[in-house]
Amino acid sequence: NSELNSVRLGFDGLQAEVTDLQVRSASKTQEYTGVLRQLEMVTKSLSDLDAQLARMSEEAEGYNSQMTESQVTLEEKKIEFERLLDEVEQLKLQAARTKDEYEVMSESIRAIEEEASSSQRARNERQHKMNDSQLKLEQAKMKEQYLIDQIRERYMLNLPDVIEKYANREGDFLEADTQLKELREKLSKIGEVNLSAIEEYEETAQRYEFLTKQHADLTEAKEQLRKVIDRINRICSKRFKETFDLVNERFTRVFPVLFGGGEAWLEMVEETEKNEAGIEIIARPPGKKTQNVSLMSGGEKALTAVALVFSIFLVKPSPYCLLDEVDAPLDDANVFRFNDLVREMAKRSQIIVVTHNKHTMEVAKKLYGVTMQERGVSTMVSVSLQDIH
Repeated sequence: NSELNSVRLGFDGLQAEVTDLQVRSASKTQEYTGVLRQLEMVTKSLSDLDAQLARMSEEAEGYNSQMTESQVTLEEKKIEFERLLDEVEQLKLQAARTKDEYEVMSESIRAIEEEASSSQRARNERQHKMNDSQLKLEQAKMKEQYLIDQIRERYMLNLPDVIEKYANREGDFLEADTQLKELREKLSKIGEVNLSAIEEYEETAQRYEFLTKQHADLTEAKEQLRKVIDRINRICSKRFKETFDLVNERFTRVFPVLFGGGEAWLEMVEETEKNEAGIEIIARPPGKKTQNVSLMSGGEKALTAVALVFSIFLVKPSPYCLLDEVDAPLDDANVFRFNDLVREMAKRSQIIVVTHNKHTMEVAKKLYGVTMQERGVSTMVSVSLQDIH
């Protein structure tokens, strides 16, 4: 046994060494693989560098060729430059001569310009004086015309005719001036005379008469409309009260049928601010206290609403009635009572019910269902229960 244990311990040690060597081998394999990848990358980089070096060598040869051509061109440009320098020297000499001639001509031009400027200033002064005189003349004419217009408007007189009429008249100037002042004072006390006042009065009177008639017509129309509105309100109130009483009477009978007992009725609530009436539903389901419909559970509210709808249908039937999952919050007992009432109402109107309740489907004469045999494709299926029965 001791030898077997010794062998086992030796075997376990060897197995551990083998496992360690396998781990180290796998690690070295990964390192080798990484080195191979790096070697491939370095090889690729060397290839890229060789290609780049070859491209740069070609570019260098091209640059050398361009430099040789540039040196030849430079020699030609030097010769051309020396020729141009000679031409520049000649042009400088010619420019110096031309400058002397220009200075002589400039002196003559300045003298002529000064003489012309002096003449222009004198001409401008004369033109300015002439413009001032023309302006004063125009102002005098405008003032004269203004006075003529004022005399014509105020005194209905033509000033040139008055001057011609009284030009040779003799008399005391001071006395005439005194009389003129007295007349002006009298005119100022009288004030401005509106010559079109009579015409304006007639137009205003006609306008007043027209507006007065319009006001009378509108007042009469308003009174007639008020009477019509009062009559319509009375008729509406009467018909509403009659319909309300009929619906309330049907509601008190339908509610116990749906709930299997209890009682309910409708009450009108006056709203004095809007002069309108609201309606409240008061109900007492079996075994409960009388309460407002807003305090009921979801199923009780739904059943109460169905009772009210059917009560309205009993008062004024409609060709059809659409009920959308009204039986969803109802328990089985209420569903059966609901179905009995639907079956009774179907004798008066066509009832269309959207439902997932199998008990409600049992009372239908025809079923329509929608199924999706393929994704995204809806199919309509219809079944006539009358044929099955």
